[in-house]
Amino acid sequence: CSFNLIVSCSNEEVNHEE
Repeated sequence: CSFNLIVSCSNEEVNHEE
């Protein structure tokens, strides 16, 4: 996870939209 760690690094399933 890149920025996803801000919200929920564990929820990498939420395709990180950069």
